[in-house]
Amino acid sequence: MKYRMISILCAVSAAAVCACSGGEIEPIEENRPPEPERSVTRLVGISMPNRAQERWERDAGLLEENFRKGGFDVKVEYSSDDPAIQSESLRSMIDEGAIMLVISAVDMDSLSEVLDIADEKDIPVVAYDRFLMGSDAVDYYVSYDNEAVGRLQAQCIVDKLGLEDAEGRHFTLEIFSGDISDLNAESVYKGAMSVLDNYIDSGVLQIPSGRRSPEDTMIKNWDADTARNSLQGILSAYYEGKDAPDAVLCPNDTVASGAVAALENTYGSFDTIVTGQDADEENLAMIKDGRQTMTVYKSSRNEAAAAYELCISVLNDQKPDEKMIEAAGWDFECYYNGEGYDNGRKDVPAFLLRPVSINSDNIESELVEKGHAEMDDSGNVRTVE
Repeated sequence: MKYRMISILCAVSAAAVCACSGGEIEPIEENRPPEPERSVTRLVGISMPNRAQERWERDAGLLEENFRKGGFDVKVEYSSDDPAIQSESLRSMIDEGAIMLVISAVDMDSLSEVLDIADEKDIPVVAYDRFLMGSDAVDYYVSYDNEAVGRLQAQCIVDKLGLEDAEGRHFTLEIFSGDISDLNAESVYKGAMSVLDNYIDSGVLQIPSGRRSPEDTMIKNWDADTARNSLQGILSAYYEGKDAPDAVLCPNDTVASGAVAALENTYGSFDTIVTGQDADEENLAMIKDGRQTMTVYKSSRNEAAAAYELCISVLNDQKPDEKMIEAAGWDFECYYNGEGYDNGRKDVPAFLLRPVSINSDNIESELVEKGHAEMDDSGNVRTVE
């Protein structure tokens, strides 16, 4: 594996600024990799799927902030959920001399051609939050443990319905999963079903629509309107004149928003358990007022910090592993998977962060008190990352 080495230390720029201002230079922490040397070209390309989902703009902003503080030039592009747009923007970044690409893919299978160009030019590639298939160019994968996300969602359903002590009772469930072009969707689904399968197979959980497989439950692009229309159709076909489903398993907050809209349109008020992921502002409000049961919080700031440290290590021609985590001294949980994920061409080593389940009882303790969110005088909560 070859990496481009860069001339001119980032620390030199910082030193010059401090010298001119008369301030003292803060020493580089011994346990942290130094900023890499840079050439005249020091562009980092950041490619995101869309701006429609709140989290991608938040992540891109945090990544850009980290790299600019490190003295890099940064180009951020959003792809409108179109693989062709993403591929073309990545080509542009390569043509402009990017020394690092951080990519959250629209479609994990669609970028192999442009990634091979990056590989030919020795440009390191980090898959951010979403995996990348079919290329030797992918050096590392940074994400959350997405199977753990699914397990947290499913465990909420188990606990809220009391499935461990069902004693002959039966409950209705409808399942939604994310876009199958995204490995995260597969992982979240796998984690959730590892908890729920036994209850479904035993008949404790019943699925009136019969939709259970990833293919049958997929919501293209994790889209709220698609989720709303899908659940609306299910409610009309299988729940007419009946109570609302006891639970709707939603893989993220945009899908949850669509599900809540369909339930409200059909029932007005409802007691359905609705899961989610991402802690979007709208969904935190719905959790507080009881329309959504939970979400899974994945700190964008922590994920961006992990990705930045990883990129710095790679640009220093290092081979990051669990020692990087130890040296970083983060105040969040992250672990190294050296066996990696098979992308069809290679096993890509991964750094995975631990997610947190959020509900009405712990919004303040987990988000507000830990500095991840703010609460206004009216009790509205928004993340501040």
